[in-house]
Amino acid sequence: MHCALVRKPNNTFKDDSFRITQNHCEVSFPAGYDYPSFGEYGQFAGSFANNGFIRVSKAGVSGEGRPLYKFVISSPGGAQNKKRVLFVGLHHGSEFAGFLFLYDYLRALRDESARRTIEQNHPWLGDIELTVLPMLNPDGYVYNLSTKGIYDWRGNTSAQRGDTGKILTYGVDLNRNYACAFQSGSDPRDHMYAGSFAFSEPETRALRDLVLTQGFDCAIDFHSFCGEIYLPYGHTAAPPPDRGELLALAAGFNRAIPAPKYRIAQLGRIGKRGGTAMDWMYEQGVLAITVELEYELYPDKNERSQMYTRIAPAVESYLNYAAKRAVKR
Repeated sequence: MHCALVRKPNNTFKDDSFRITQNHCEVSFPAGYDYPSFGEYGQFAGSFANNGFIRVSKAGVSGEGRPLYKFVISSPGGAQNKKRVLFVGLHHGSEFAGFLFLYDYLRALRDESARRTIEQNHPWLGDIELTVLPMLNPDGYVYNLSTKGIYDWRGNTSAQRGDTGKILTYGVDLNRNYACAFQSGSDPRDHMYAGSFAFSEPETRALRDLVLTQGFDCAIDFHSFCGEIYLPYGHTAAPPPDRGELLALAAGFNRAIPAPKYRIAQLGRIGKRGGTAMDWMYEQGVLAITVELEYELYPDKNERSQMYTRIAPAVESYLNYAAKRAVKR
């Protein structure tokens, strides 16, 4: 999440101590919310066993040992050298919208596979291998579930220690922890604390290793809730060398969204952000963009349904565009 929220400090984490400036928004779970527990998410991942189009494995584990589930969608046939596309959700533990959209999108693909309609409904399958990490920050998600969201817990839950080894606070903003314009030295008690060094967290190391081994052509990092699409760079206003192709990918997503359309902008021209996944992936040759869904951090049932109806065609449009273009940098 990059847009501004009204925040105020709180003094609560786990044992009501330490995280004295981990700020929270004036938000909480809506009435009648329906969010899967982490155990239910694991059962969901298990429901893809023996699926001919979707393979599930672990990209790594979180700081508290929870698996980082990876879903790979690919047709057994199609082109020999398929383009590789990556979708990532829930860098920030309180931004449930991105995770819930990817969860619902994967569920629809699973059900279409069972009905044997997946190939006819998704023509990009012949040319693309899609990898989805719906939840990069399960520890932050679980903590927000336990508090019903009232603390807007953005980071993970790793212990941050002072020079004496004493725990000062908890949590790192995972989307400031990548080795591209990484900015250390911020207060560990700040809600956007970047970590003591780049890739200090197991979650970001897992994504790093996946990107370095898979050679993705393009990627979307899903956040909420501004209704905007951001291009690299985030750490500088200097235009990226591939600005034209990045704009085309963003437009491929945006063209299928009913009005109002999302604003497309270079993040560094709005407010500079160092250490982001988008910038780091772009530096590795991946045409990465950030999609800020317009939906609240914690969408209610109606918003969740509307989100899927509105965003799924945009994802399909993006993938169909990527399938037709030689997008590798």
